[in-house]
Amino acid sequence: MAEYRGIDVSNWQGNIDFTKVKEAGIEIVYIKATEGTDYVDPFLKSYYDGAKANGLKVGFYHYLTARTERETREQARYFVDTLGRMETDCIFAVDLGNKKGLNNDSFSELARIFIQELKSLTDIDCMIYASTSTAKYDLARFLSEYPLWVAE
Repeated sequence: MAEYRGIDVSNWQGNIDFTKVKEAGIEIVYIKATEGTDYVDPFLKSYYDGAKANGLKVGFYHYLTARTERETREQARYFVDTLGRMETDCIFAVDLGNKKGLNNDSFSELARIFIQELKSLTDIDCMIYASTSTAKYDLARFLSEYPLWVAE
């Protein structure tokens, strides 16, 4: 499996000079695309265009907020529909930073449903994006099934 030096970006970074990103040795950029079913990162298109124009590989992630299976499937479809014609160079990622009120089994099951729904819609695999504590305490029994990206 290839390894790349990469970063994740979202509206929190504001405008980004992707020429400088490339010059810093970054090879891949994961861009936040969506959250829930009503939020598109306002920088999604400009980040995508800037990264591509500078020869960077691009991936996308979704911030999962669902509390039911139906909501989870809707969020997977929303993510795919939002990306439209933008092409990914790598697998997708699902950001699991919002456990609020769910037990570990429910939290893990919703993540699994999202990943499986995404795969059925796009035939593209997905990895889990989580904090160290979420990975260690909330998803421990679930992690061996999918690649893990630990936020640092």
